[in-house]
Amino acid sequence: MREPRDKNNYEKVDYTIPVKTDKVMAYDQKKFGDTCFGKEWAPNERLCAMCHDIDICGMVFHANVKKLVAKVEESEPAPFLDKTDLDGVDRNAVIIWIQTKPRKFSEMVDYVYAMAGCSDKETVRYWCKSFVLDNDHLTAEKGTIYFKK
Repeated sequence: MREPRDKNNYEKVDYTIPVKTDKVMAYDQKKFGDTCFGKEWAPNERLCAMCHDIDICGMVFHANVKKLVAKVEESEPAPFLDKTDLDGVDRNAVIIWIQTKPRKFSEMVDYVYAMAGCSDKETVRYWCKSFVLDNDHLTAEKGTIYFKK
């Protein structure tokens, strides 16, 4: 939560002139006693809605998130969850593979993981779970996937 600012330490701002984003990004939070400016931003929250800096805070928060995402993308070449593409998985091949004999769920995850070329196993696990639930030919009992005839 934001702590009240020191009233003697305000900068005079002319609100008729557009805000320069580079000046906002150079904002010294320690100087003005802010604890959340640009770090947290949730416009639906009561405390954020009461803050008079909500719009500028949102700009700073967005810029900070973009920097963080760029840093993570540099360090980890794996795509984020929303960039993972499992459309290349041959669904018919998965069904035929399960049709040959009942498979453990972990085996299915490994099979699809190898087929997808995805680096996020949790995403593949979620895809497999959804695939079994959405497919009328498959059923799961106690961690084993069966083909329904």
